[in-house]
Amino acid sequence: MDNANNSESAKIIGFHGTDAKSCKNILRKGGNFYISNREDEWAGTGVYFFIEETGYQMQAYENAYNWSKKVKKVEPNNVRVIQANMSIDSNRIFDLRKREAKKLFHTYRNLAHKKLSESAQNENRDIKKTKGNGRVIDCKTINKICAKLKFQAVIVQQYINFTKYDYDNCYNYPSSIPNCSVLSLRNQTYITDKKEVKKEDVNNGL
Repeated sequence: MDNANNSESAKIIGFHGTDAKSCKNILRKGGNFYISNREDEWAGTGVYFFIEETGYQMQAYENAYNWSKKVKKVEPNNVRVIQANMSIDSNRIFDLRKREAKKLFHTYRNLAHKKLSESAQNENRDIKKTKGNGRVIDCKTINKICAKLKFQAVIVQQYINFTKYDYDNCYNYPSSIPNCSVLSLRNQTYITDKKEVKKEDVNNGL
């Protein structure tokens, strides 16, 4: 991938769902977002935002709101959504919606899996066949690519089961078809502005 230094800055609006206390801490002077750094993150280590293309900002807002309310189980009157405006060098974004980025990812991932398999074979141990292991390999692969090629943001399309707790008598099964776009920001200095927003504040024309 072309990672030259002459790229333009991409203006991105992201929405981050949280609770009232965390929102206050993030927005205070000198406050920062919490960095997600589990070994199975969707898009590697970073601060997570929901994003959408221009004209569909409301969907990103609603995804952030529902993430907090329905997935993290924050009480409705305690849910807060923060809008972050970001300006990121285009060549510092690892956009996994694009064919070239996907090809690079799978090249690295196949090497990582080969190394894992060889290590297990040398140590005479089995590798558990679980979805969790796949997510861990994905996350490690993304982190390695970002470290090597100096990417500061990662974009992935993801399926999030926002309604899995909506039905008492029937589990809502996850889908293989993505329903949202997620951005993981590795460097918060790319945030130019941040503020709490409500649904009526979101302008789909942004």
